[in-house]
Amino acid sequence: MIVTFLYRVNDLTYYGKYIGYLSDDYEDGLDIEIQRIIYPYLKNHYQLTHETQLHIGILFYTSKSYAYFSSEECNVFQFLLYNFSNDNKELYLHGVQQLLM
Repeated sequence: MIVTFLYRVNDLTYYGKYIGYLSDDYEDGLDIEIQRIIYPYLKNHYQLTHETQLHIGILFYTSKSYAYFSSEECNVFQFLLYNFSNDNKELYLHGVQQLLM
């Protein structure tokens, strides 16, 4: 799935994009599902103490498996996560690739 979204932290709004697997049964809403996925990656970066400090607004999503992107997108999105598998993840925060463990 590909999801583009806005996220708000401390009254500032940023752009985000998630490319990877998402279950079809996100009964709490796609915004909450994205919040749960990206919060662990952002909590230290923004000194967050709880998920409720991170607000999500969905702009676009598609369940098509086409993952068209280039390495240039990291210069547009403040959060960009390619999550194809546990062994194949790439994370960019504010244009800088992050080391994932």
